[in-house]
Amino acid sequence: MEATTQRQHPLWILTKMIWLGIFMVIGASILFHLVGQRYQVVFDTQAERCIPEYSVYLVDRSVTTFERGGIYTFTARNMTPYFEDGQPIGKYLAGVAGDHVVQNKHGVFINGTQIADGNYAAAEKLGVSPEHYHKTFVIPEGHFFFVGSRTAPRSFDSRYYGLVNQDQLVGGANPLW
Repeated sequence: MEATTQRQHPLWILTKMIWLGIFMVIGASILFHLVGQRYQVVFDTQAERCIPEYSVYLVDRSVTTFERGGIYTFTARNMTPYFEDGQPIGKYLAGVAGDHVVQNKHGVFINGTQIADGNYAAAEKLGVSPEHYHKTFVIPEGHFFFVGSRTAPRSFDSRYYGLVNQDQLVGGANPLW
């Protein structure tokens, strides 16, 4: 009796490669979708950055606890001519609900600690005098005071556009480079 040998179809390897490619594309698509829901890469393209040490951030949207000194991202609201509404902004969180803020010619103080100098450089571009920003207030619940780095004295921050509402917060910004 003769042994019969089965011959493989000449396109069998091509068929397997196509199926493997389909599964890899589907798997990568699912992975990118899941990662993209939590993370976002944000580039700071300004010529004069408010945090000069970094220009690329990985934003973690799952961050829900906001602490003084951390870098966070929020969406711009009423920040023209510097930023369009909805643009992601990254800054240091300097003040939280209950903090006492004083803005005067000597600088910006939160709970008695100076966080920015008294140079209101953006006032001229905004068409108002620096004295327009001199005020004293307590940060209400659900609001935050953000500033740029101390190495960026020209930072357009909460001393100009006011407090950031909690619904504007996007997440924590982890500097990459």
